[in-house]
Amino acid sequence: MELWNRIDFDLSYMSFIGVFGSLSNNNNINTENSPLSAEVLAYEGIITQYVIQYSIEEYVPIIEAIMMQESGGKGNDPMQAAECGFNTKISTRAKWN
Repeated sequence: MELWNRIDFDLSYMSFIGVFGSLSNNNNINTENSPLSAEVLAYEGIITQYVIQYSIEEYVPIIEAIMMQESGGKGNDPMQAAECGFNTKISTRAKWN
C-alpha cells in the first residue's frame, strides 16, 4: 500500500510542476541575436591572436559577445577589465576622478 501512496504522490507532484511550469511562461527574456558592432569586429584580429596563444580558439564568439555587452567595443577598456582586481596597469582612480 505504501508503494501506491508514493506513486500517487509522485504523479500529483509532477502534475503540479507541469501545470505551473507551463503557466509561468516568461515573455521578458530576449532570445534574439544582435549583431556585433563595427568597433567589436575591429578587435577580431587581436582577439584571434590571444586565443591562439592560449589555445582557446573556441571562445572567440564568447569573448566578442562579452566585449559587446561590456562596452560595445568603444573606449580604451573594451572588456571593462580596469575594475578587475588583477588590474596592475590602469589606474581605476583616474577613471572616476
